[in-house]
Amino acid sequence: MKYMFALLSLVLLYSCNKTNYSVCIPTVHPDSIKTEMIPLAIGNYWIYEDNLITAGKRDTINSKVISLESVFVKMNDKVTPSLAYKLKFYVNKGKKLSVIYYYIKCKTKVLLCSAEQTNPYIITKYLNEIFESPEINQVGVLNNKEKWIGTEVIQSKFGALNCYVLEDNKDDNIFRNLSNNSITKSKSYFCKGIGLVRVDKLNKNGALITQRNLINYEIQK
Repeated sequence: MKYMFALLSLVLLYSCNKTNYSVCIPTVHPDSIKTEMIPLAIGNYWIYEDNLITAGKRDTINSKVISLESVFVKMNDKVTPSLAYKLKFYVNKGKKLSVIYYYIKCKTKVLLCSAEQTNPYIITKYLNEIFESPEINQVGVLNNKEKWIGTEVIQSKFGALNCYVLEDNKDDNIFRNLSNNSITKSKSYFCKGIGLVRVDKLNKNGALITQRNLINYEIQK
């Protein structure tokens, strides 16, 4: 059950059926749009290791773009057809949990969404938005607790990477800690051409309690 809460926290608890937010539905085929902050193509995958420091546990998190599908996007009771990349997200090769999410690719950003299990799927919740050209102190429309704070060079399995840093001061987000420590801040590191590279979760005292690191990936050229 705790893994269900951990992954369902990916939704950031945004229920956007009634909102003034405008979804950027692409007017051209998504494959003709190149995105670098979240590179999207069928077959792209990212594998992470979660180090739950305070709990003394490690988990492997896999996410893979498995298809490009016709969907409907629902916003303010209006339903519009679109295309979205289907993402399978699972823990320890699906032995603990697997969840389906969708990405909508736009020229200026990528939206992470969840959908009702209809045929075709109807996207009803917008969970996160990653800008292609983030500006310092830029706040996402979906979550005013989340803002871009600049760039930072971090060390990774793949060497030194220049990353854009997204800071989130909200507790209920994508990588909720599984221990008893309350998370008050997270920092997500995105590298152009790769995607999400690292996530640090800090408690109210600023101590690192959970870290997610990219350990393998493949991006279609």
